[in-house]
Amino acid sequence: MRGGWGVLCVAVLLIASGCAQRAPESPPPQLVALLSHSAPANDVSGASFCAGVRVSERTVLTAQHCLRDHDDPIDTITSAANLCSTATIPGERLAVTGSRAVPGAVDGAAMTTATSDGPRPLKRGPRPQVGQVLTAWGWGAHSPGGQKPCAPEPKRVVVVDSGRCAALFSPEPTLPAFCAVGTDQRNTCTGDSGGPVLDERGRLVGIVSAGRGCDQDAVGSYWFVGR
Repeated sequence: MRGGWGVLCVAVLLIASGCAQRAPESPPPQLVALLSHSAPANDVSGASFCAGVRVSERTVLTAQHCLRDHDDPIDTITSAANLCSTATIPGERLAVTGSRAVPGAVDGAAMTTATSDGPRPLKRGPRPQVGQVLTAWGWGAHSPGGQKPCAPEPKRVVVVDSGRCAALFSPEPTLPAFCAVGTDQRNTCTGDSGGPVLDERGRLVGIVSAGRGCDQDAVGSYWFVGR
């Protein structure tokens, strides 16, 4: 979450590049973990704080509040399967060289890194409709203040009427956003912020922004980044 509500972000992942599609149970290779630049090469879980998604060779999208709350230099790790590994964490680690707020977005940011040798960008999907089930990927805790998982996990959310999350914003959002609640007794939570949201075809449709809590029925707001 954002502001006085506490950080709640949804990291939603999608499919692999090209024509091949990746099962929702497998994190997309474009999923990015954000961590402090000073973190060692192994066991970076304590230094990671948000998620993001790589959308070009040099651009990662995330939630703006993730950057606002961290003044230290930031690194990204793409395709990090286990942030608690005692060996060097696998995945491409790149320093963030710049960032900017996305005009009109309440909580959107674009970060610039060195050129990535990683996977191609995810395809983008249309605006989600009420009742549609989406998948969020990230390293979010299972409960407020809970321990973050070592590996990224999927969380299913279902789109609800946008009026249910209007109170999360002051003023109300000026760029299209959508609202969702959790399913299967789970929801996005602290640590999922900035992560990608994917539709049933593995297309990128959103970024986790803000929420009221981590319970299944807690409503969250997601930044629409689809087509």
